[in-house]
Amino acid sequence: MKKRAQAWYVDFMVGLLIFLLAIGAYYIYQGSLSEEVDYTLNDMVAESKGISISLMSPGFPADWTPADVEKIGITDGTTRVDYDKLDYFSQLDYNLTRSLFGTSYEYVVYFFDGNETIIMPNNQTYIGKLPTNHRNLVKITRTVIYNSTVAQLEVRLWQ
Repeated sequence: MKKRAQAWYVDFMVGLLIFLLAIGAYYIYQGSLSEEVDYTLNDMVAESKGISISLMSPGFPADWTPADVEKIGITDGTTRVDYDKLDYFSQLDYNLTRSLFGTSYEYVVYFFDGNETIIMPNNQTYIGKLPTNHRNLVKITRTVIYNSTVAQLEVRLWQ
């Protein structure tokens, strides 16, 4: 009598080993991806909070102009928007503002009154760059007094 199925155990073990290696590689790769995304999102949240805090301040120097700005702030020190500073902010070069905010991400700033976008100086509806083809987007909202009414300052940071 011939022995036909003697190698099945070795074949089974090799196949199982390959399967387990593939499963292990998948979980190692998946774990590194989620850590990277978590780090990126945490970094984006921290930077967007920093930008919104900076905007809610009077800036530096307190009576800054586009010629001498070191820190962009658009309020009078409370939550009331200073229109001159907002106008100056809208006139600044986008890359300069990113540098002053200390961010490597793209950003856009809006003002909302309820669901309506508020028109800012120079008939703009936003300051910054609109998000296109983004992988991650973080939104921070702050309450401000804009033109004697309660409004929302919204900072969106995206990648």
